[in-house]
Amino acid sequence: DGTGNPDGDAFNNLAEYVAGTSPTNGASFLDLDGVSGTNSVQLRWDGVTGRTYRIWICTNSLINAAWACVLTNQSVLTNSATTWNITTNLPAGYYRLSVRY
Repeated sequence: DGTGNPDGDAFNNLAEYVAGTSPTNGASFLDLDGVSGTNSVQLRWDGVTGRTYRIWICTNSLINAAWACVLTNQSVLTNSATTWNITTNLPAGYYRLSVRY
């Protein structure tokens, strides 16, 4: 059942399948961590083989947010921590990660 959520995290079975995470382990979910510095941002997530990832940025309010894709079709060769670094002069913003299987 794609709508089930046996581990009680915020992701249903379909989302866990697409992300390559375990639907029975509440600690297994797609998560994006970020660290910002002067004119730079480093983003990290656990990449899964066979998935492609996109990173999106929103530099305005999240109310009626306008998201722009800044990284597309990023894939990994092995299941591993994936890091993406960007040097930017953009104002502070919000980032999100999407995955495709």
